[in-house]
Amino acid sequence: MGGLAFGVSDEAAGQVIMDLHGELAGPWETRPLKAAVEEQFDHDAVHGVLVNVRGLGFMDNYGVATLVALLMDCRQHGMGFRVAGADGQVREKLRVTGVLRLLEHGA
Repeated sequence: MGGLAFGVSDEAAGQVIMDLHGELAGPWETRPLKAAVEEQFDHDAVHGVLVNVRGLGFMDNYGVATLVALLMDCRQHGMGFRVAGADGQVREKLRVTGVLRLLEHGA
């Protein structure tokens, strides 16, 4: 497994951008992303999270479930959540699981 690496940056309009690289697969790889998004719930200036998955080479069902769970968590906290940059295997995984449009359009 290649593992997951990500960086977090702020955008001026109260949106946090998370750039993912590597693999979003299995519970050990998805937990750090979930924790990083949940940290944003404590910041009043943050109104949304954009997860850029362009740097991912692989995503499994854990990765898909994590993104959907994060969308729901953000909605519960009154924040937007959106996924961008999906291509290749990652885009196909999101498409065949039926969540591509949901995650790209966000909340």
